[in-house]
Amino acid sequence: MKKVGVIVLSWVFWGISYYLSYPFISIYATSFIPSQYVSLLYVLFTLFAIPMPVLGAKISRSIGVVKTMWLGMFISGFGYLIVAFAKDFAELAIGFIITYTTFLSLPNFYSYMSSCGKGVITRVWGFSILPSLFTPVIGGFLADYFGISLVFLIAGVFNWVSSVPILFLEEKVLPRGKITFNRKSLIPILVIFPISLVFPYVYLEIKTIYNLNDFFVGVLATLAEIFGMSLTFISSYIRRPFLPVYLVIFSLLPLMLVSPFFSILFGSWEAIIPSALEEVDSRSPETYASINSLQQIGWLMGFIASAISFSPALSLFISSGVSLTLALFLFLTGRELKL
Repeated sequence: MKKVGVIVLSWVFWGISYYLSYPFISIYATSFIPSQYVSLLYVLFTLFAIPMPVLGAKISRSIGVVKTMWLGMFISGFGYLIVAFAKDFAELAIGFIITYTTFLSLPNFYSYMSSCGKGVITRVWGFSILPSLFTPVIGGFLADYFGISLVFLIAGVFNWVSSVPILFLEEKVLPRGKITFNRKSLIPILVIFPISLVFPYVYLEIKTIYNLNDFFVGVLATLAEIFGMSLTFISSYIRRPFLPVYLVIFSLLPLMLVSPFFSILFGSWEAIIPSALEEVDSRSPETYASINSLQQIGWLMGFIASAISFSPALSLFISSGVSLTLALFLFLTGRELKL
């Protein structure tokens, strides 16, 4: 399982980059735009992310799966550099758009991992969450004492480092599939929607409501990720229909309006996404490209709905209702869509 170990190492470095910075994206964005428009930034870079998985699948057929995995990760590091030194909203948006070139890599990662055996995707995802045990706190400390832009600069460096282990993977010929959208592929897009409704606002909202500093926001983000990591490892080793359970847990997130500690429930999103991906039968990059693009459409729909509402609290309650509805539906249908 040396191949899996190499991917785990790459994803751990990628996790350091991601979890160091993602709790502070909305907070940083408010330096350039009013807080009620933060969702628009997410809408913008998600629009550019939608075609990237499909492009990544096509590129892999020309230069190989491993080289495409490396390319997307390496380019995205430059995006964080632009974000760190952004002088206005346009530069900030361009930087985040470039960071999303990781989606060139993702369908190839998922296809490669799927070919290594059942449960590998969820397990690697679980290991990639390990940096969340400490990086959000470090990010909060850096933001408070050295400036929030340094957080994104360091995130870019680790994003580049994450591309290095990939060079040690042997190229692999994966089954060719078609870029299609079928009924079962709707599961990933449906579960993404309630997550994306609240994703831009969770940490910004608790910072604003409870007047928290960035360090404490980082602490709560770390606790949320520990919670999510625990759920993810459970589902990777025990073959049970946990997806509806995770959606129910996520639906309780509005309790964060009562206490900031309930924001920890947000971490369950880390278990929802890989649990949905494990339901995929085909192992081709094209199949995962279709699903990744569908997921981005799901993110986009949620971000647009969140932006239209201009109300984080309303988005929280809508997300909760959708999560509960999906949980009940998936439970009753055995996680298969009866359309």
